[in-house]
Amino acid sequence: MTNNCQICHQPLDQFEVEHNHKYHQDCKNCIYCNSAVHVDIIAKLVKEEDKQTDVKILIYHQPCRDEKLKQEFKLKPVTITQAHLDMLNRSHLFMNQVMHSSSDLSIETNQEICERQVQPWFSELDLEDKFRALKNLEAITAMMSIALSKDKNSIKSRIEAKEIQKYKEAQEYREQQKEKKETRQVSAGQKIQRENERANPELKADRKAIEQFMKLFKMSETEAIAMLNKSKGVVN
Repeated sequence: MTNNCQICHQPLDQFEVEHNHKYHQDCKNCIYCNSAVHVDIIAKLVKEEDKQTDVKILIYHQPCRDEKLKQEFKLKPVTITQAHLDMLNRSHLFMNQVMHSSSDLSIETNQEICERQVQPWFSELDLEDKFRALKNLEAITAMMSIALSKDKNSIKSRIEAKEIQKYKEAQEYREQQKEKKETRQVSAGQKIQRENERANPELKADRKAIEQFMKLFKMSETEAIAMLNKSKGVVN
């Protein structure tokens, strides 16, 4: 096991070696705000760097890093690095999903997609940064709630109308499928009836008689069949 700090590559003191420390205490602080960085984030940053290098590894909170990169964009001229591009992508993906969710999806589905998109960004924060982010999002949510309060009912009505429309469309589709199935069944029954009538002309005569009873005497099909059976002397 090496006795050098994995961040600055300089020797650890006796106390740190005896207690199996991997880093100097000061090395674990954010280079921007000088506050402690969570050990999981440190391990990730150390892993991403070339372990053979003698250059000190930069340790930072991602929000602190992003804020510094944003400030650098104001400098003229500015040299764009991969870190700048990564910061812009994180910011764009996060805000794009928060502010521009799909109107074709339900509220719940949009929430699930947003949660997946934000997770990589959120996982990089330590406990203190997560708390600050939460309070900032609470403030934004409160502002949104106040802005929407005047139109809350109309917005709710529009959302409900969309959900109702989707339900109606699904219901209409189910009804259409049911009608098609019934039509196919009727067509199959009629085909069988015609084949039976060709084989037995008396069946065709009975059908014609039943149709006449229903038309002339305003009978139901059951009543017409009963009258036909009575005229033929058939006992039910």
